[in-house]
Amino acid sequence: MSYSVQNQRQLRIGEQIRHILSDLVRDCFFDDPALEGVNTLTISEVRISPDLKNATAYVVPLGGDTIVDDKTFIKAINRASSYFRRELGHQLNMRNTPRIQFEKDASFAQAAHINDIMSKEKVRKDLKA
Repeated sequence: MSYSVQNQRQLRIGEQIRHILSDLVRDCFFDDPALEGVNTLTISEVRISPDLKNATAYVVPLGGDTIVDDKTFIKAINRASSYFRRELGHQLNMRNTPRIQFEKDASFAQAAHINDIMSKEKVRKDLKA
């Protein structure tokens, strides 16, 4: 799910959820075998639906973590979403706790790809001209 333009309340609540999820992930021990190699998990962004009932958390493993398969990793972290939702319910001051769906954040890979393109000799010559 991708939510287009977000209003101020959605942005504020999304950022609040991101902070809570980051703290939970930092202090959490995953006993799922698919998450065994993940030592550091970053939640880069949380987007929340206009009705505040659904949220998408964009995650990326960092620090040389070796993951066999990204799809397996995302499925495994989504299996733990009920745990995260329950913990969010304790910490958020909202009538309804949003359902959390985790997706892989592709922005880091896209940025690296653009950096690779920009560092090519042909592109650098074009930029100097």
